[in-house]
Amino acid sequence: MGRMIADLLDLTRTRLGGSIPLTLAGADLQSLCEEAVLEIQATYPDAAVSFQSHGNLTGQWDPDRLAQVVSNLLGNAIEYGGKTPVTLIASDEGERVRLTVHNFGDPIPPGAQRGLFEPLARGTSGGAHHLVRPALIAFVPL
Repeated sequence: MGRMIADLLDLTRTRLGGSIPLTLAGADLQSLCEEAVLEIQATYPDAAVSFQSHGNLTGQWDPDRLAQVVSNLLGNAIEYGGKTPVTLIASDEGERVRLTVHNFGDPIPPGAQRGLFEPLARGTSGGAHHLVRPALIAFVPL
């Protein structure tokens, strides 16, 4: 319940032109991803989710925010991927870390991608929801 209230406060802050506060701490993205996969598998026991990691994934992160991002991306990939396997990959790229979530569902049409990351927005095509394939985020350790 506390997480839901915090998420609503964050949404309100960003809609009013503010930013989401970050609490940076030393953390390992590999551990965060492994925990997120375990949690998502508990929520979606029939989903096929795999995780791969490459290199040093430690940095100064906001562990709660990263866990939220990974969980949201995995949940969307499962929900809108047409029951296809989902792969999560975290890779060390020197000055940054790359996080990729991939499913084998139909991609969102290019015209519908513009508003994809707007709060509470969804892309639809013929009544079906889709997730961009692959979803990619690059994190730069501070």
